[in-house]
Amino acid sequence: MGRTKSSSGVQAVVERLTGQKPCPAYLRHAANKYLDSSLFPNSRRSEAGRAEKLANKEAELILLNALKLDEAFRGETETVAKIIQNELDPTELSRTIDDTQREINRRFEIYSYWREHFGTLKAILTDRQVDFKKQRLDEKLRQSQGQSPTTPPLPFALRAIQNLETIEERGRRGRWSAAEYAEQAEAYFALKDYAKASQKARDAITVEPNHARAWFIRVMVALHQRNRAIHEMQRQQMISEEVAEPMSAHETMARELADEQASIAASFHDDLNSILPKALSNWPRATRWQFEHADEYRIVRDIFIDQAFLTAMNGKRNAPSREVRTLNGLGPIWPSKHFPLFASETSDIKPELPQHPFSEDEVTLLRNLITERDKYRHTFFNVLGDGLLARNFKLLHLRWILQLDGYEKHWQEWSEEAEGYAPKRFEVEILHNRFLSRLWQSHKVRNTGSYAVHQTLNNWYHSINERNNSHSVDVLLDQYTQLFHNSFASHDYKTCFETAVLAEKYLKPSKLARSRTHHPDLELISYTAYSDTYWLYLQAISVVSAGLAEEAVNGQMLDCLLTASTLHEQFRKDDTWQWIEAEFYEEGGGDEYPVVPYEIDLREKRLWIDALTNQIAFSTVDQQEKILIELRSLEGSES
Repeated sequence: MGRTKSSSGVQAVVERLTGQKPCPAYLRHAANKYLDSSLFPNSRRSEAGRAEKLANKEAELILLNALKLDEAFRGETETVAKIIQNELDPTELSRTIDDTQREINRRFEIYSYWREHFGTLKAILTDRQVDFKKQRLDEKLRQSQGQSPTTPPLPFALRAIQNLETIEERGRRGRWSAAEYAEQAEAYFALKDYAKASQKARDAITVEPNHARAWFIRVMVALHQRNRAIHEMQRQQMISEEVAEPMSAHETMARELADEQASIAASFHDDLNSILPKALSNWPRATRWQFEHADEYRIVRDIFIDQAFLTAMNGKRNAPSREVRTLNGLGPIWPSKHFPLFASETSDIKPELPQHPFSEDEVTLLRNLITERDKYRHTFFNVLGDGLLARNFKLLHLRWILQLDGYEKHWQEWSEEAEGYAPKRFEVEILHNRFLSRLWQSHKVRNTGSYAVHQTLNNWYHSINERNNSHSVDVLLDQYTQLFHNSFASHDYKTCFETAVLAEKYLKPSKLARSRTHHPDLELISYTAYSDTYWLYLQAISVVSAGLAEEAVNGQMLDCLLTASTLHEQFRKDDTWQWIEAEFYEEGGGDEYPVVPYEIDLREKRLWIDALTNQIAFSTVDQQEKILIELRSLEGSES
């Protein structure tokens, strides 16, 4: 004979309160869930302990209200408990109710669509002429919809709702597991409810910090939210520029909406960047080296590589520009009034290398990605995708910053790949990029010397010119300007001279001779890149600087120095070699004025005389005679 049911037991109380007899299992489970919650603060979770909690009428009323709210709020135990205990402020309570109402309305609309179209579905299924091996059911339903006022739901929306309801039913029996939260996140993601999908993914991560599926949904939500905001920003910009009448209210509104979406996109982008390391480290895997959702993994991974590279280029928060340059191996900054020397740079004390700006999680992930790249070198990046050359170079540079093993081999492999690609791709991805072109030169000089930079640029130029590229000279002169500038800051005057000579060789008669170009390394400086006088002046600067530094010069450099009087006179009469520096005022506006390149004014005789005089000790008898003749010529020329 079975045990007699107690009239004060949980089941009996629920039956009496709800009128449901015998008590359904789902009601009993829900009652136990709330009896074990904060609504009934008692540590005992046994049947006897629960019965004690129901010993008074107030407790029964609380339980009955909890069961009713549980039905409306889809088993959200904490939400129901907070409502009954008045722990939600009016604003939060109103938002919670509105969210729940929207969710019920959404489900009602999805069920209503199917209720309205089940007759159509029946007609299609009973039509023997329909062959489901050759025809799509969704298209047949769409064609049969006609003028129905009901908006079709998202594909498989009903399936997502049914999955949610299954999980919610399990939640009525107790707290959800991380896997159940993740399932809900996935369902909301399918319904394009990104806010709820993100929250459910966060709930799963709270329960299980390394839950792979939850991190995947969370990063996918962040990516979709960012992309959607960017798309809307671009749409509003297009409206303001191409649709709206100029100076109209329509144009003003479109611009304001574009600015608003830009701010939203920036916020979503920051959120995306903050979760990239954890999301990638916990990405769902089929095997140790095989990822699920491989296409999405590559997209997110490449975003992380781009972001890590940008972090490296910016350095730590508020890091001075010198520290950032040192971190990225860009060498010394040419000292000027804008960048005076540090005390450590004028002493024999070698400055400490700056620390990298990455977190421990970011370093671990970068190590793993580099290991993965080494293991699957030919398939790591999408060979047909845009930016392959640039992104591989970014990973190479990050490897160098972190001083990880394998840098030299990685550089050699990248160089071979870069030279094997179409020259246009090398130009677009590397040479046209302000940051990558500087870093490429730096790595090239570090590994194979300045001559290799000259050789690579020369090969690229002749290869691209066979395709009649009119912009190749622009790119080449920009690269030579960078190389000259970095070499001059490093006091490598021989490379400076050779670079300026090569640049002059590529100049052709042009109307651009007096046009000015922004200097790639000096923000406020412009120069006459197409002027042969400018590049001649840089040759002369290189020679004079070497002479003043008491370095021996020979060959073409000495020949240049032995034309001192001629060059001195030429530079006095033709000032196209001068830089133009821009100055902007705080109150608005600005001005421009000429400045001497690298603060070496070759119109001053004394510079030439000292440089020539210092060469006498390094010269043969014949060379000394030529130097003395040039000195007399300089001293006798017009002041």
